[in-house]
Amino acid sequence: MGFAKVLEVKQVKGKPQERGTRLKVSGLRRSRVVNWYLGEIQSEIETEEELAEKKMLVDKVLDRLIHNDGVILELKSWKESDKEKEGEKDEEEEDPLLVVHPNYLLE
Repeated sequence: MGFAKVLEVKQVKGKPQERGTRLKVSGLRRSRVVNWYLGEIQSEIETEEELAEKKMLVDKVLDRLIHNDGVILELKSWKESDKEKEGEKDEEEEDPLLVVHPNYLLE
């Protein structure tokens, strides 16, 4: 099963839900997708080097699906927090929320 299909299944169709004045979108954190995939192929991994290679491969595949193919969207907060003003990265920059693009049709 591909990453886009997994995100679609796990994010409750990625449809926004209204909650007060804020819009809440269901999705998965990037680290959770990476950990899921590594868990799926753990029987194929024998050394730490292989684990590092597989993690790098997953990151590259996700980057391609996000930046080149446009199948997956990275969602980050719009607000500018105090941490960002001080130059520190917040959790959402480090581990963005991933959702399937609403115009992408899964087969």
